[in-house]
Amino acid sequence: MGHIAALPLSGGSIRKLHEVKGPALYFVSSLAWDPGSRTLFYTADNDGWRDLCALDPTTGRSRVLIRDARVGDLAFNRADASLWGVRHFNGISTLVRIPPPYADYARVASLPYGRDLYDLDISRDGAWLSASQGEVSGRQSLRLMRTSALMAGDTTSRALFDFGASIPTSFVFSPDGKSLYGSSYYTGVSNIFRYDLTADSMDVVSNAETGFFRPLPLEGDSLLVFRYSGEGFVPARIEGRPLTEVSAVTFLGERTVRKHPELETWKVPSPATVHLDSLGMREGRYRSLASLRMGSLVPVVEAYKDRPAFGLAASATDPASLQQLEVGATYSPDEGIDNDERWHVAATYKRSDLDAAMRLNPASFYDLFGPTKSSRKGASGSLAYRRALLRDEPRTVELAITLSGWIGLERLPDAQNVATSPGFDQLLAPGLELSEKNLRSSLGAVDHEKGYQWSLGATVNDVRFRRAGERTWRGFPRLEGSLDLGAPLPLSHSSVWLRTAAGWSPGEREEPFANFFFGGFGNNWVDRREVKRFRDTGSFPGVDLDAVAGTDYGKLTAEWDLPPIRFARLGTPAFYGSWLRLSLFGGSLVTNPDHAPDRRRLGDAGAQADLRLQLFTHQPLTLSGGYARAFERGAPTEDEWMVSLKIL
Repeated sequence: MGHIAALPLSGGSIRKLHEVKGPALYFVSSLAWDPGSRTLFYTADNDGWRDLCALDPTTGRSRVLIRDARVGDLAFNRADASLWGVRHFNGISTLVRIPPPYADYARVASLPYGRDLYDLDISRDGAWLSASQGEVSGRQSLRLMRTSALMAGDTTSRALFDFGASIPTSFVFSPDGKSLYGSSYYTGVSNIFRYDLTADSMDVVSNAETGFFRPLPLEGDSLLVFRYSGEGFVPARIEGRPLTEVSAVTFLGERTVRKHPELETWKVPSPATVHLDSLGMREGRYRSLASLRMGSLVPVVEAYKDRPAFGLAASATDPASLQQLEVGATYSPDEGIDNDERWHVAATYKRSDLDAAMRLNPASFYDLFGPTKSSRKGASGSLAYRRALLRDEPRTVELAITLSGWIGLERLPDAQNVATSPGFDQLLAPGLELSEKNLRSSLGAVDHEKGYQWSLGATVNDVRFRRAGERTWRGFPRLEGSLDLGAPLPLSHSSVWLRTAAGWSPGEREEPFANFFFGGFGNNWVDRREVKRFRDTGSFPGVDLDAVAGTDYGKLTAEWDLPPIRFARLGTPAFYGSWLRLSLFGGSLVTNPDHAPDRRRLGDAGAQADLRLQLFTHQPLTLSGGYARAFERGAPTEDEWMVSLKIL
């Protein structure tokens, strides 16, 4: 996991200090060190709104100073113990100063739109601030500013060196304040550069093969750098003396253009050539629902009761994709389908917090492949409202309120192999669920490797029966909860998980609407849902779908995710394999524990392997295979094989 660590300069192992919540992809966090108070300032939620935090390296204790500060590229001023940084908001980069006790920031200067500052540093005497500057044209330069002038509102800066399109990174002052050391791909490989402030000259001080990064001046001419290797970044020492000869990298693209000069004309024109005034822009209130426009109309094929159905599907959305409407209708020509079941109509509406759907004899494309079926006879309607009560990535707390109804139903909505009760007429099922997720993974992971998630839900199956000429309503409430806990192992990208679930219903065990049902992997041969379906509460690989039922249950699953195997070359550039992962699992399930005659105790053990494939680079496919064996005292063992290709 992304974390802050201490590396002894005299040698020895790296010591983990504190995990970083929301690490950035490449640099993990922005750091600034106060040697006086021995406080390490760092940023968390780096892909979000960035919190400013302080860490005591001795005790490992961390505290949040400013939540959602949106400030990064930290630099510490030893002269007045203030923090400096860059705040981004609405596309504008603003240089800010945060004085002790670091409870709020003060604006120093805002840059024009399209210009950005990054990688700040302040000299030891606090007189100068250095920064790299990028412009919308792609031009990058190293700049120098006087802090006293900035505090007075003077944003004049001195351009030290123009790097063109090569980004200058991690430039820091030497202890005497006479030089700046940093890195850049100016020569094609990331080399270390030194700018001499007295001589006003830029020199290169390394000639690396694979790249040096993040220079830190030490005693004399010694520099601590990080050398890039196939195993990651390796700390090393080099001499910070100017070199007279540096080999530049020859790029394949450069050689190709030199051989074929006409390729220089194969480029996208400048954005300046777009005339905004002629694009028909207008100002006013944006009404997303009134702006719905048809986006597609395509022929579709589905399956209903294992028989094909053919028709059309249309989708509409607004330009900002805030509202989405999908409508589809298919017809089953097979004579084995009753006339009142031949038409299959579905309409769904979605926005960020609300889903609505109406269906008549719903069919599904994925019912063409495999044992898991979602098509049902009858008509249904559903509403789902979701609201985020807390969103502090990766931690989220969400409330979901649902309402669904059915008429003419033959099979339970969530149990395809279980018939409805005799005399069933209508179903109305309100539901409420509260859930929390806090799942994390390390760089290069293929799945979550650490964290927890839980849910607590309640539903009521209100069923109207038509029996003996009378219509009566009966309610079957159900409570259900789950808790998953995971922790990484010393093996790279390997973790163990403990997944638990329990449910209770006070209804009769003979009544299908009062029961919970379990069984099977749940994957189809061709599928679109989650790959590792054995993690679902209703899944129990090794036994048939919906073969185990109970009004009360407890379930426990242990899972070990092994490190993925990555492929250097498997396939062709148009269709290739990226990685293969294996998961081992074992579980236990008990139903009706409070009633011995109906009690069942089962166990299972199995494995699932997932192969990630890439089609035309951008379309991921996952080919999965699994096997599980189930055990029950007094009953023969059962086993199950699973093969599935996830296409969406």
